[in-house]
Amino acid sequence: ALSSDTPASQDVPKGVAIPVLRFNVTASNDGDIVINGVKFTAIGLGKAQDIKQVSVFHNNNRLNTSARDVDSNKEAVINFSQPFTVSKGNTVTFEVRAKIDGDNKYGLSIAKASDVFTSATVSGSFPINGNIMSGVNVDVGELTIIKDGTSLADVKLGDQQAIFGKYKISNNNVEDITLNAISFKKDPESSASDNDVENLGLYLNGNLIATAPSITNRFVTFTLTNPIIINKSTDNQRLVIKADVVGGAGKDLGFKIDAESDVVATGNHYGYQVVVKGNAINTEANLAKIKAGEVTIEKVNATNDKLLVDVDNQEAGTFKIRVNSGKNVELSKFVLTLDTNDGNGTTTAPAFIENIELYNKTNNTTYDLSYVATSSTSSLKQFKNDSMGLVLNSGVTNELVVRFDTKANSQGKYYTAKIKDALTDLTLKELGNDTLITDITPNTVELKKVTVLSSSAEFSN
Repeated sequence: ALSSDTPASQDVPKGVAIPVLRFNVTASNDGDIVINGVKFTAIGLGKAQDIKQVSVFHNNNRLNTSARDVDSNKEAVINFSQPFTVSKGNTVTFEVRAKIDGDNKYGLSIAKASDVFTSATVSGSFPINGNIMSGVNVDVGELTIIKDGTSLADVKLGDQQAIFGKYKISNNNVEDITLNAISFKKDPESSASDNDVENLGLYLNGNLIATAPSITNRFVTFTLTNPIIINKSTDNQRLVIKADVVGGAGKDLGFKIDAESDVVATGNHYGYQVVVKGNAINTEANLAKIKAGEVTIEKVNATNDKLLVDVDNQEAGTFKIRVNSGKNVELSKFVLTLDTNDGNGTTTAPAFIENIELYNKTNNTTYDLSYVATSSTSSLKQFKNDSMGLVLNSGVTNELVVRFDTKANSQGKYYTAKIKDALTDLTLKELGNDTLITDITPNTVELKKVTVLSSSAEFSN
């Protein structure tokens, strides 16, 4: 259905990516629906091919990999980069953005139900027509975003708020500009995975202006809770992307702006989206190399962070340990810390789980962990094996899965597994000469919290 806040018919500046249509999709109460894309048809008296760079967004996140121009058939077929799920009983609003390059009248429509690409049955009042926009020649504000420098410094696995993007942002002398949101895409030459970094931050002149928890489908979107004003005639303000490095040793990562529509910036005089340009847009990004220590530890969070009561071998996540030095190493001691609400007092073992262990998926070996009473915070419980004898061959990744059995009354208990201090929690020595390994990155690795639910019924929801 057409959204109630779809843009009204109006004069719009030519050559600027603007919202032209908003539509709603509602899933019935009997099941989720999955949308794979939408086909749009040009309407209005203007030349259809004057509608350029059509893209679909949800909460400022672009859903298609590349913007599409309307073709000679008056159509723009948008395929989503990943299927989009609308959960049962919910309504989702999608926004369509495009550039109007002509000075006539233009609009976009979803002509018929089959133009929504889904296996679900689509109903509604078709066509769903956006309102007609009239292109106008006017000099609106201009935001220029360019790369700051020709390269990025190396970062290290485990670094907090390492730099993965540096840009300069300038405003010409037409009008003040309010920056509301901006999306960046991983450069095609980036070899790092989406989950190799987390806790991303966007900084302007050293000040944090927006955050994003992760990269999703190669994009990271920063929506500014408090939009910032970039005054006219302002040059070379520093814009920086930072992130915590949790994986990707030996890989590269950098970001670019993939399309003008990925920047939501409004001119304060005319009140419209402004022109966005510069070599940070759809050109090769600078890349940062993620460097590794002699031994690297990467985390893989549990596939499901909801566990069941009274079930054996529940998984709380995985530590992936790799030796990069060319020399084989023995891991003789491993100390695991659980941050939990299970057990009171610094010397009290958890009461609602048992048989805490590490399972090595690489060699199919299990290592039991024994509780260690400490004087630390009561919520931190430590478990140790100081006779592991695990040989880590250089270049081979050993995947150590944290497992335990939950008891029948463990409902509501949570557990966050971590290596609190790798230099003291792990004993690693080179085979043959017993040289102690101290170059371990990162020094702290924390898995995602897992929580025990009451029943399989609750689990399935």
